[in-house]
Amino acid sequence: NHKIAIFGLSTAFFLYLLYLSIPSLYDSGRVQKVFNDNISRDFRLNISLSTDISYRILPQPHFLIKDAKLFYNKSNLSTEIAQIKELKLYISKKNFFDKENIEILQVEFNKSNFFLMKKDLVFFKKYLNEKLSKKKIIVKKSKFFLNDDNKNIILIYTIDKSILKFDLD
Repeated sequence: NHKIAIFGLSTAFFLYLLYLSIPSLYDSGRVQKVFNDNISRDFRLNISLSTDISYRILPQPHFLIKDAKLFYNKSNLSTEIAQIKELKLYISKKNFFDKENIEILQVEFNKSNFFLMKKDLVFFKKYLNEKLSKKKIIVKKSKFFLNDDNKNIILIYTIDKSILKFDLD
Protein backbone atom coordinates (compact mmCIF):
# COMPACT_ATOMS: atom_id res chain seq x y z
CA ASN A 1 0.00 0.00 0.00
CA HIS A 2 2.85 2.43 0.76
CA LYS A 3 4.43 1.83 -2.63
CA ILE A 4 1.13 2.51 -4.39
CA ALA A 5 0.59 5.71 -2.40
CA ILE A 6 4.11 6.95 -3.13
CA PHE A 7 3.73 6.05 -6.81
CA GLY A 8 0.36 7.84 -6.94
CA LEU A 9 1.71 10.98 -5.27
CA SER A 10 4.80 11.09 -7.47
CA THR A 11 2.65 10.58 -10.58
CA ALA A 12 0.30 13.40 -9.50
CA PHE A 13 3.29 15.67 -8.82
CA PHE A 14 4.83 14.84 -12.21
CA LEU A 15 1.54 15.54 -14.00
CA TYR A 16 1.21 18.86 -12.17
CA LEU A 17 4.73 19.87 -13.24
CA LEU A 18 3.90 18.79 -16.78
CA TYR A 19 0.77 20.97 -16.67
CA LEU A 20 2.82 23.93 -15.39
CA SER A 21 5.26 23.54 -18.27
CA ILE A 22 2.58 23.91 -20.99
CA PRO A 23 3.18 27.68 -21.47
CA SER A 24 6.76 26.97 -22.53
CA LEU A 25 5.27 25.50 -25.73
CA TYR A 26 3.44 28.72 -26.65
CA ASP A 27 4.53 30.69 -29.73
CA SER A 28 6.40 33.74 -28.42
CA GLY A 29 4.96 36.04 -31.10
CA ARG A 30 1.39 35.21 -30.13
CA VAL A 31 2.19 35.47 -26.42
CA GLN A 32 3.79 38.87 -27.02
CA LYS A 33 0.60 40.16 -28.68
CA VAL A 34 -1.64 38.74 -25.92
CA PHE A 35 0.54 40.36 -23.24
CA ASN A 36 0.54 43.72 -25.03
CA ASP A 37 -3.26 43.63 -25.20
CA ASN A 38 -3.68 42.51 -21.57
CA ILE A 39 -1.26 45.08 -20.15
CA SER A 40 -2.93 47.82 -22.17
CA ARG A 41 -6.42 46.75 -21.06
CA ASP A 42 -5.78 45.85 -17.40
CA PHE A 43 -3.07 48.33 -16.42
CA ARG A 44 -3.52 51.04 -19.08
CA LEU A 45 0.18 50.99 -19.88
CA ASN A 46 1.62 51.42 -23.36
CA ILE A 47 4.49 48.95 -23.35
CA SER A 48 6.75 47.62 -26.08
CA LEU A 49 7.81 44.04 -25.42
CA SER A 50 10.89 42.48 -26.96
CA THR A 51 10.89 39.02 -28.49
CA ASP A 52 13.26 37.76 -25.77
CA ILE A 53 10.53 35.96 -23.82
CA SER A 54 11.17 32.99 -21.56
CA TYR A 55 8.89 31.01 -19.27
CA ARG A 56 9.73 30.13 -15.67
CA ILE A 57 7.83 27.89 -13.27
CA LEU A 58 9.41 28.90 -9.95
CA PRO A 59 8.60 30.62 -7.59
CA GLN A 60 5.28 30.77 -9.42
CA PRO A 61 4.53 30.57 -13.15
CA HIS A 62 5.68 33.72 -14.94
CA PHE A 63 7.09 34.97 -18.19
CA LEU A 64 10.38 36.86 -18.14
CA ILE A 65 10.73 39.48 -20.86
CA LYS A 66 14.05 41.24 -21.28
CA ASP A 67 14.53 44.77 -22.61
CA ALA A 68 11.01 46.18 -22.68
CA LYS A 69 10.13 49.87 -22.98
CA LEU A 70 7.33 51.88 -21.44
CA PHE A 71 5.72 54.76 -23.34
CA TYR A 72 3.02 57.30 -22.76
CA ASN A 73 1.09 59.27 -25.31
CA LYS A 74 1.57 63.02 -25.24
CA SER A 75 -0.03 65.11 -27.99
CA ASN A 76 -0.50 62.03 -30.21
CA LEU A 77 3.21 61.23 -29.89
CA SER A 78 4.59 58.29 -27.96
CA THR A 79 7.27 59.32 -25.50
CA GLU A 80 9.55 56.72 -23.92
CA ILE A 81 9.58 57.04 -20.15
CA ALA A 82 11.17 53.76 -19.04
CA GLN A 83 13.67 51.15 -20.09
CA ILE A 84 12.97 47.86 -18.37
CA LYS A 85 15.77 45.29 -18.23
CA GLU A 86 13.54 42.53 -16.82
CA LEU A 87 9.77 42.46 -16.93
CA LYS A 88 8.08 39.59 -15.11
CA LEU A 89 4.45 38.80 -15.87
CA TYR A 90 2.99 36.44 -13.29
CA ILE A 91 0.14 34.43 -14.76
CA SER A 92 -2.84 32.53 -13.43
CA LYS A 93 -2.62 28.73 -13.27
CA LYS A 94 -6.32 28.27 -14.07
CA ASN A 95 -6.25 27.28 -17.73
CA PHE A 96 -2.94 26.83 -19.53
CA PHE A 97 -4.66 25.12 -22.45
CA ASP A 98 -6.22 28.40 -23.63
CA LYS A 99 -3.20 30.42 -24.75
CA GLU A 100 -5.33 33.27 -26.09
CA ASN A 101 -6.75 34.11 -22.66
CA ILE A 102 -3.69 34.24 -20.44
CA GLU A 103 -4.59 36.11 -17.26
CA ILE A 104 -1.85 38.33 -15.81
CA LEU A 105 -1.97 38.43 -12.02
CA GLN A 106 0.80 40.95 -11.45
CA VAL A 107 3.50 42.85 -13.31
CA GLU A 108 7.00 43.28 -11.95
CA PHE A 109 9.52 45.79 -13.29
CA ASN A 110 13.09 44.79 -12.36
CA LYS A 111 16.24 46.83 -12.96
CA SER A 112 14.36 49.62 -14.71
CA ASN A 113 15.29 53.19 -15.47
CA PHE A 114 12.43 55.70 -15.51
CA PHE A 115 13.21 58.94 -17.32
CA LEU A 116 10.89 61.80 -16.50
CA MET A 117 10.91 65.39 -17.55
CA LYS A 118 9.59 67.81 -14.99
CA LYS A 119 6.58 68.49 -17.21
CA ASP A 120 5.89 64.74 -17.60
CA LEU A 121 5.03 64.26 -13.93
CA VAL A 122 1.44 64.91 -14.97
CA PHE A 123 1.38 61.39 -16.48
CA PHE A 124 2.28 59.73 -13.16
CA LYS A 125 -0.07 61.92 -11.16
CA LYS A 126 -2.94 61.10 -13.53
CA TYR A 127 -2.02 57.40 -13.58
CA LEU A 128 -1.89 57.15 -9.79
CA ASN A 129 -5.25 58.89 -9.42
CA GLU A 130 -7.05 56.48 -11.79
CA LYS A 131 -8.76 53.43 -10.39
CA LEU A 132 -7.53 50.48 -12.40
CA SER A 133 -7.56 46.83 -11.39
CA LYS A 134 -6.69 45.08 -8.14
CA LYS A 135 -3.66 43.53 -9.81
CA LYS A 136 -0.27 44.56 -8.47
CA ILE A 137 2.48 46.47 -10.19
CA ILE A 138 5.82 45.89 -8.46
CA VAL A 139 8.93 47.96 -9.12
CA LYS A 140 12.23 46.46 -7.89
CA LYS A 141 15.85 47.62 -8.07
CA SER A 142 14.97 50.58 -10.26
CA LYS A 143 15.88 54.22 -10.63
CA PHE A 144 13.85 57.33 -11.39
CA PHE A 145 15.63 60.16 -13.17
CA LEU A 146 13.93 63.54 -13.05
CA ASN A 147 15.16 66.01 -15.68
CA ASP A 148 14.44 69.68 -16.15
CA ASP A 149 13.40 71.24 -19.48
CA ASN A 150 17.04 71.36 -20.62
CA LYS A 151 17.44 67.61 -19.94
CA ASN A 152 19.71 68.19 -16.95
CA ILE A 153 19.25 65.66 -14.17
CA ILE A 154 17.60 67.23 -11.13
CA LEU A 155 16.97 64.11 -9.06
CA ILE A 156 17.91 60.44 -9.03
CA TYR A 157 15.76 58.25 -6.83
CA THR A 158 16.50 54.56 -6.24
CA ILE A 159 13.73 52.10 -5.41
CA ASP A 160 14.55 48.74 -3.85
CA LYS A 161 10.96 47.54 -3.86
CA SER A 162 7.67 49.33 -4.34
CA ILE A 163 4.18 47.88 -4.75
CA LEU A 164 1.38 49.71 -6.53
CA LYS A 165 -2.04 48.21 -5.92
CA PHE A 166 -5.41 49.85 -6.33
CA ASP A 167 -8.00 49.10 -3.67
CA LEU A 168 -11.35 49.21 -5.45
CA ASP A 169 -13.39 48.78 -2.25
